[in-house]
Amino acid sequence: MAHPGYGSTAHPPTAAAQPMRTWDLVLAIVLYVLAVAAGLLAASITPFFAMASDSCGAESGCREELATWGILVSWGGTAVALGGGLVMMILAAVKRWQIWIWPTLALVLVPVSFLVGMALAEQVTG
Repeated sequence: MAHPGYGSTAHPPTAAAQPMRTWDLVLAIVLYVLAVAAGLLAASITPFFAMASDSCGAESGCREELATWGILVSWGGTAVALGGGLVMMILAAVKRWQIWIWPTLALVLVPVSFLVGMALAEQVTG
């Protein structure tokens, strides 16, 4: 008979067998709620980008399509940040990776996409 420590086929515990860290989960939830709040604020202000073309008339030389692009960038970036952040949070929880990184990234990307969209809308009148 083989000794229990020798020749056994048992594998050492993997990263997936580690318990989930409570602080990581709580921090991730708080950060994601903040990202959603920032996303709601950005999404509610974004329609005002269309006002950038109010002073444009016929033959004014305005590039009114930039207001539309600004809205799409702001809303699209917010949707990608929040949706992707949520998907990655779930994946990280299943894989036992650190979770807080993904809502932090979403919390950064929401205002960045809003500011890029606003910069586009400001270019309507040149």
